[in-house]
Amino acid sequence: MLIPLHLCSTLLIWGLFTIILLSDRRSLRNRLCFCGGMLFSLGTFKEYLFYDLVPLLERCGLETSQKTFQPWYSMMTSLLYLGAMPAAVLFAVRFSEVDRWWRRPQRLLAAMAVPAIVFACCFPPWETYLLQRTSFPFWLSACLYNLTYGIIFTALMAQAVRRAVTPKLRRQKKTVTLLVLPLMWYWLVTIFVFHTLQLHKLLKLWEWNSLLVAAAICFYLYLAFHEGVMGVRLNAEHYRWEAESQTAFRGAQFMAHALKHDLTKLAWCARNLSQGENPPPEAAVVSHAVEHLTALQERICMQTGALELRVENCTLGELMEGWGLEEYSSRGMALVLDLEREDKLLCDPYHTAEVMRNLLDNAWEAAGPDCTVRLTFRKRMRLRGHRGRFDRLTVSDNGPGVPPKLRESLFQPYQTDKTGESHMGLGLFYCAKVMRGHGGSIRTEENDDPGCVIALYFPSGRS
Repeated sequence: MLIPLHLCSTLLIWGLFTIILLSDRRSLRNRLCFCGGMLFSLGTFKEYLFYDLVPLLERCGLETSQKTFQPWYSMMTSLLYLGAMPAAVLFAVRFSEVDRWWRRPQRLLAAMAVPAIVFACCFPPWETYLLQRTSFPFWLSACLYNLTYGIIFTALMAQAVRRAVTPKLRRQKKTVTLLVLPLMWYWLVTIFVFHTLQLHKLLKLWEWNSLLVAAAICFYLYLAFHEGVMGVRLNAEHYRWEAESQTAFRGAQFMAHALKHDLTKLAWCARNLSQGENPPPEAAVVSHAVEHLTALQERICMQTGALELRVENCTLGELMEGWGLEEYSSRGMALVLDLEREDKLLCDPYHTAEVMRNLLDNAWEAAGPDCTVRLTFRKRMRLRGHRGRFDRLTVSDNGPGVPPKLRESLFQPYQTDKTGESHMGLGLFYCAKVMRGHGGSIRTEENDDPGCVIALYFPSGRS
């Protein structure tokens, strides 16, 4: 037995918006999107109940009729017409991050409730079934009500794309906009415009929105496997070492977490041992070990944990204050700055500073006391294999360069040719993770002079 078209459409809509909700249940955007989707699904669900299920029950000998279900049909239709588009606008407000609209959500909800209450007073919800068939003013009012919200929704989604501060975020928001706008406008036009204009031959076209919903699900899954969308990104693991490295990260984080508890006890013991006029020599040893292990635990957590980037449009002068250039100069490092302090870079200041200190430490360790480092900045450059323009920040040193055996795996975890307990091979992996989080890239570049050149590519922002 074939599944009725109305039930098929309902299940597809439920499937799409359930996937969106499960992508990130903590996100208010995803929850609002799910609520709007469930309200939109009332359109096909009520049609299934009224025109498919009730006749089926009658054929099975149950005493029921469409007239019995008319009040339920009317209430679900009224909830659909009055609630779906306001819910979509609430999602768009949050999606576009218009803070002044969301600062007091109670006022926003009250303002949106007024037109719905006026509409319900003029056209009682329990009479919707009859009004649909007899009242032109009902259709005209419903059309104006929903199309107004549709225009507001479209404007907010367009603003969300324009306000995106990075090319990656702009692509993300553009794809979400392309995902929801065709569905919404198909529904608005085929329901309200066609009924208001009394285009009787086209009134059943809305039922074929199941095709658009199926296409939207396919598009959503495509995005989830490529760019990521609505809080989810699905990855296919092509290489075994990726799974092994993830296991290693989880093990490192578990070890760091376990160290934290024991370090608290050791620190307490060290403080007690250090008290008194003649503390034993073991107290200094324990204190030094605690400090070293605490620093190691913090580095493991930072370099293997999840990143939360806060991108800002900063001048290079402001950013360099966090790079510790004076400290490196005091060690004897010669710094050559081929950049303008007034130039702006779109980045997370904290994590960018950590990346720069990693690279400067590597340069100092590679070149030794005669270390010379040149910092170069170039704006709006092309990067092969990437769309858009990038601002390039390079760190060049006069050391021996990258060993050939490490070039291909330089930014992979646990790759290092250095000895010593402080070198875990996670520094450049962390740098690569930060640059991927920005939507950019890190790479070594060819250099005519001896030494190593590391280039950081940040997506260009609006100045």
